[in-house]
Amino acid sequence: MITFLSAALLVFILRVIGITFATLRILMIVRDRKGPAWLFGLLQALIYVITLIWLLSDLGNWLIIIGY
Repeated sequence: MITFLSAALLVFILRVIGITFATLRILMIVRDRKGPAWLFGLLQALIYVITLIWLLSDLGNWLIIIGY
């Protein structure tokens, strides 16, 4: 049960980090800084894909789905 709970917490933390990168990307776009905006977009997409792969690989664990 602890591993399921820690996996759900990790998925939740990854989503929070992804949303943070999305916010920073928008701020960089508004400030016309294309280099950092590209980097934040890349990191956001990478975290999103990793989290989604992890979620879809274990659909039987409902805690991970709640964490997402």
